[in-house]
Amino acid sequence: MKEGNLVVLPGLPAFYDYEWYPQPVDVLSLRQARSFWSNLTTNSDRFMKECDAFIYDTCSAYEPEAIYATRRWLKESGSRKLYTIGPIFPWPDTIFESSKHGLLATDHEVPEYGTPVRAFMDRILASHGENSLLYMSFGSLYWPESGYVRLYVEILLEHKIPFIFAIASPHADLPTELIEKVSGSGFAMISKWCPQQTILGHPVTGWFLSHCGHNSILEALSRGIPIIAWPLAYDQPGNAAYISLSLDVAFELIQVRTGIEGLKHLHRGGSPPVGTCEFVAAEARDVLRRMKGSEGDRKRRNAEVVRDKLSRAWKNAGDGLEDFKRLLRDATKD
Repeated sequence: MKEGNLVVLPGLPAFYDYEWYPQPVDVLSLRQARSFWSNLTTNSDRFMKECDAFIYDTCSAYEPEAIYATRRWLKESGSRKLYTIGPIFPWPDTIFESSKHGLLATDHEVPEYGTPVRAFMDRILASHGENSLLYMSFGSLYWPESGYVRLYVEILLEHKIPFIFAIASPHADLPTELIEKVSGSGFAMISKWCPQQTILGHPVTGWFLSHCGHNSILEALSRGIPIIAWPLAYDQPGNAAYISLSLDVAFELIQVRTGIEGLKHLHRGGSPPVGTCEFVAAEARDVLRRMKGSEGDRKRRNAEVVRDKLSRAWKNAGDGLEDFKRLLRDATKD
């Protein structure tokens, strides 16, 4: 049980300590990842005290205050250096699809051959236009409250919103009837494997519903795609608050929070999480309405501004490129 202490970190909105736990840690997917992250955190603490330098996959275009604070801390604690060499992505024209990978609708095995995801997106683009598709993914490890996930899928079908839902997590739990309903809709797709870079770079993709891992956020913003944030654990709640409140490129879902800590009121104010399907559904419909209006347009414009800044990180004198050069010089010194 957290005590409700206020946590203030450079660049992030102020948080109560319990806000870092929007889902109970005994959720299966979080419990199994907990030991890994616990060991990583313990070892990272020792590593941070003993290492000579830090390499971060980020840049000042995304989180300038955090980078500045880190550099200042490193300077005060010794002569260690920080290299911010992100964002690190393949070139825009890289082909991610392969004939050995395909999409699935009712099976949990990726078939050797299947219909490319690009064909589906091209069809939706022709029928619904640009920015009409919602891409959903909780990453390859995590899975939130299954009842809420199913409810979201039902609401998307109800509103006839085209979507692709990547369910790579081994804990993914969707009933066969719902998967078949999605497959039969003609405008939606569920896949065990998705070429995320291809999806985010396609003109049909308008929004990304994400658990808000660091890489997923940068991948979306590097394409100018605004986000619907559904954070689960670890760095994700901080990331979600940052992109929704500080950068204003996202809507954060609050009613999907569960558990003792997750249902407490938030420092930012607003409607507190209630913990019922009724409130989850109401928030879902509200966000879907707002993302199509002026508020959604503003967040898209903001995401495009961040995209343009990120694109300069590896051009000319961008800090990503310059820090990478500095890293190579320092690493090859006699």
